[in-house]
Amino acid sequence: MLIGKRIKDLRIEKGMSQQDLGDLVGVTKVSICGYENGTRTPSLETFDLLADIFGTTTDYLLGRINDDTYCC
Repeated sequence: MLIGKRIKDLRIEKGMSQQDLGDLVGVTKVSICGYENGTRTPSLETFDLLADIFGTTTDYLLGRINDDTYCC
């Protein structure tokens, strides 16, 4: 669930709606909602793209790194 929380927190911090983020990564708003709620898992390609969009690492999104210096 940490992945979803981080995606949501970063999305809000960047001032994006779920639709905005979905448009950037090529998925629907429903998919973004699912990622944030933990009911869906992004593909590896989408996951990597999310990290790039947020200017962070996949390790940060996964919770392997808790130091927010890897974020944003």
